[in-house]
Amino acid sequence: MRIPDMNGGTSSRACLSRDLDYTQGIKLGFAGAYPSNHHSTSREMKKPIVILLALLVLLGTGCSSTKFKREWKKTPTALTDPQGMEGRWEGSWLSGHNGHKGKLRCIVTKQDDGSHDFYFYATFWKLFSGAYTSRFDVKENDGTYSFSGSHQMPKLYGGLYTYEGTATDTDFDATYKCRIDHGTFTMKRYQPEND
Repeated sequence: MRIPDMNGGTSSRACLSRDLDYTQGIKLGFAGAYPSNHHSTSREMKKPIVILLALLVLLGTGCSSTKFKREWKKTPTALTDPQGMEGRWEGSWLSGHNGHKGKLRCIVTKQDDGSHDFYFYATFWKLFSGAYTSRFDVKENDGTYSFSGSHQMPKLYGGLYTYEGTATDTDFDATYKCRIDHGTFTMKRYQPEND
């Protein structure tokens, strides 16, 4: 089956998913949201595509969840003496706008240039999950790490998200803001007995 993709063509990707995957910037777990002639598409033509995509999302499998779970398993657990923010974190997110909440996991990886990639995986509405990676600047001061950064999501999901937070060796607290939402991330360093 060929599916419209976001680049104006079609894709035969088998990854039709209720999971949203933003690991490469703006990338949906179901190959895209616009028909190949999206610049000239009328409102009437968009409606069937939105309905089709909604059905595909609800009936699909979990591509981004599978990828995240694979990365989660191969990332070392925070060792007895954690160094910096690297490693696995888990907890929850909470919207300050509408009270929605869900589970949250994150894999933090330090890059060669000193920045850190934060690979988030969140659940919402008990039906959906999404994964995305953001690069943050991290600064350490007396065992407390402060970080900030941003990433671009599709306009439908709020557009530009900005983040600020702090972490210790055991606790992770952050805020997020976008055009349509704001809220908090609260996590603890992952403990293997939680599996």
